[in-house]
Amino acid sequence: MKLLFYTLSIFVILLSCNKNNAGETYVKLANGLLSLSFVDTLSQTNPNYAAPNVVNVGPSLHRKIKDFYHKNDKTVVKVIDGDTPYPIGDATATQVLTIENRSTNKSLNIRLKYDTDQKMYHIVGYY
Repeated sequence: MKLLFYTLSIFVILLSCNKNNAGETYVKLANGLLSLSFVDTLSQTNPNYAAPNVVNVGPSLHRKIKDFYHKNDKTVVKVIDGDTPYPIGDATATQVLTIENRSTNKSLNIRLKYDTDQKMYHIVGYY
C-alpha cells in the first residue's frame, strides 16, 4: 500500500512538472509570435516569418499580429487542449493558444497542431 502511495505521489509530481514546462513552452511560443509584430517584411534570413517552435507563420497572420500587438502592450497567454468548436474548428488542432491584449481588450486565438516528427507546431487557423 505504501509503495502504491509513493508511486502515485511521484507520478503527480512528474505530471505537474510536465504541465509547468508545457506552460513555459506556450509563453515562449506566444512571445515569439508577438515579436513578429516588429518585423516589416520577409527577408532571406526569415522567409516565412519564422517564430520559435512554429513551422510557418503566413503573411495574413503576420499582418494580424502587427495590427494586434504594439510595444508595451500588456498580454496574457492561455492554452486549451483540443480544438475550437465547429464552425470555427474542425477537430484538427491539438491546442488553441489565446493571447489576450489587456491594453486593447482584444484577443487573438491561434489553433495549433503539434507535429511530433518536427517537434514544432503548425498553425491550422486563427481568429
